[in-house]
Parts: sequence; structure tokens; C-alpha cells
Amino acid sequence: MKKLIVVLILSMCSGLVTGQETGKKEAKNFVGFSIFEFVNNGIGGSYERTLGNRLSIGDNFRYYYTKNQYIREKGGINELYVKMDVLQKQTEKVNLSLYSTIFGQYRDFHITKRVREAIEGTHDYRYVYESKYITGFGAGFTWGVKMVVSNRFFMNVYAGSQIRFTKNEEQINKYSHYSYPDYNGVSPRIGLSLGVAF
Repeated sequence: MKKLIVVLILSMCSGLVTGQETGKKEAKNFVGFSIFEFVNNGIGGSYERTLGNRLSIGDNFRYYYTKNQYIREKGGINELYVKMDVLQKQTEKVNLSLYSTIFGQYRDFHITKRVREAIEGTHDYRYVYESKYITGFGAGFTWGVKMVVSNRFFMNVYAGSQIRFTKNEEQINKYSHYSYPDYNGVSPRIGLSLGVAF
């Protein structure tokens, strides 16, 4: 995770320098904040760099922290992606594009779950905590719409699918849902982000 953050920072610095050298008015760098992550007790952001008229590369990063009387989850997800604009529509103030992406994903979580355990020789029980570190990989694709206003602000909406593989001997969530970090299999991928362009 630390290495991915370092790569992201270097990419942003490189994009800034390149953008200043070319002197082009059209925005080439996009920094966004994910709206959906706030609903899921998380913080999410993204950085994207345009390489040409239709091709871009970027990074989505998300951090989650959930704590209640039953379970505690904290960790992050990092996605590197390649984006290709399929259709583009430009006006004086608004640039609109329909695009597709492919991405690779890495996940790293620490999960602590409270479980009830019987006390041997009695009818009583006690609560104990199971703790596991979970890492996983995934890949997928999305289709989306991106709107850039006055080369300063943008909105990005997308939906797609992903497949996830978790390196975990036993799922800590007995009936694992695709929203859980230890989920294995195919799941939807949706997002909404707002941000600045420069």
C-alpha cells in the first residue's frame, strides 16, 4: 500500500510538471473525491492524468474504518486503471465524454470480530475476539460519463463489474456479502466523484 501511494504522488508531480511545460489550456490532471465512500464509512479519492486526446491513466484509492459492538474493520483499496474515451462532445463551457476503463485492484484489511464462546464445564459463555489480516486482488471494467465544466471542475459517474480474489483461509463473515472485504467472486462496481481539473 505504501509503495502504491508513493507511485501516486510521483505521478501527480510528473503530471503537474508536464502540464506546466506544455502550456496547454485544456485540463490534463483531475483530482476527485468519491461521494459513495462517505456513506460506507470511508474516504475515497482519485487522480487521473490525460495522456492523449482519448487515453488516460489513473488511480482510485479508498480507506475504510467501521467499528461497532460486533465487528471492527479498517483498511484500504487501491485501483490502477486505464481509461479510453469512446465518445466526446465539446461546447464552449462543457466537455462531455462517454468512456470505458479496465482496472486492477489490491485490498488490505484488518478485521476483528466478536464471537460468543462456551465456557467448558458450565452453561455460561464469554465473548472473545477473532482477528485476521486480509489481502486480496481483483480486476474489472467500467463504463461511465465524465463532464468537465470550464476546465476547472468535473463530475464522474460510472458502473461496471469486478472479480475479487481474497487471500484468506476462512471467511470471517459466515455469509459474506460483496460489500465485505473478504468477499470472493463477481460483484458490481459503481461510483460517483466530484473534483477539480487543472
